[in-house]
Amino acid sequence: MYGHYKGEAHASFEGKISALNLDEVPGATSCETPGLKPIDGPPFDFLVVPINPATIAILKKKLSAPNVLGAKGSVNHTHLAVGAQPVFEAFDNFHGECSVITRMFPLDLLEAMLSNGILRSVQRFPD
Repeated sequence: MYGHYKGEAHASFEGKISALNLDEVPGATSCETPGLKPIDGPPFDFLVVPINPATIAILKKKLSAPNVLGAKGSVNHTHLAVGAQPVFEAFDNFHGECSVITRMFPLDLLEAMLSNGILRSVQRFPD
């Protein structure tokens, strides 16, 4: 997913994430942006990371570790935004009813994620 937005987007991560050392990712900051703000606040950590080829490789390695994403993962919320516009949002440890994609999300990527089983279903909400 990040590959579609390299150089254009930022991702935020919120939760008990200090052990992930995401603050070591080049360009990482604890400052919110117009499109990425903390949801819960303390005691959760909050970091924003630019999305580019170098950071994508680092994030893939860090986020694919056990107990990072998912129901019992250390990342409670993650968002992807281009400027102030949200693209993808996952809340409450990726709870099935708490993940959102916006119209900025590419349809071909959505279809690929559905066919590969990364996403199980999609429900469209009225504008």
